[in-house]
Amino acid sequence: DCDRLERRFKALHFLVEVRTNLKQRRIKHELSDLSKKDHSPYDCCVVIILSHGTEVSHNRFPGAVYGVDGQYVPVQHITNYLNGKHCPSLQGKPKLFFIQACGGGERDRGFEVPSDEAEPSSGGADDQTDAIPASSSSDSLSTSDEPDAGATLPTPSD
Repeated sequence: DCDRLERRFKALHFLVEVRTNLKQRRIKHELSDLSKKDHSPYDCCVVIILSHGTEVSHNRFPGAVYGVDGQYVPVQHITNYLNGKHCPSLQGKPKLFFIQACGGGERDRGFEVPSDEAEPSSGGADDQTDAIPASSSSDSLSTSDEPDAGATLPTPSD
């Protein structure tokens, strides 16, 4: 997953930095370092974390991710590193967090989406988008490198 994400974001012209097998303290250190960088030349910041997770109650973002030492960092703390107070150069800019981690003991199997709803919109009068359909070349955003992707949505998406 890490290699595919790295290739995909590089193809989208992102500056990609990869860190692997971090202990809890190192996760915090890397996020702190990221928050201190000058992001003024950039349009957004994307943080992707692939780890194991656990249930942790928090007022805004529930859950936490584990470091390789078995100690966890709450998702709320992860997002706080890049907020406007702690990272002024990202004020007013999108900060996207993708976290691939189990959220505890309960499994969300999602729900099936009818095949006509799973297809992308063909662009009707009601669509409000400036997206351009991707080509099927190897650098496109096709799902060909994701053969196990199914037509389901997470239950909380509704």
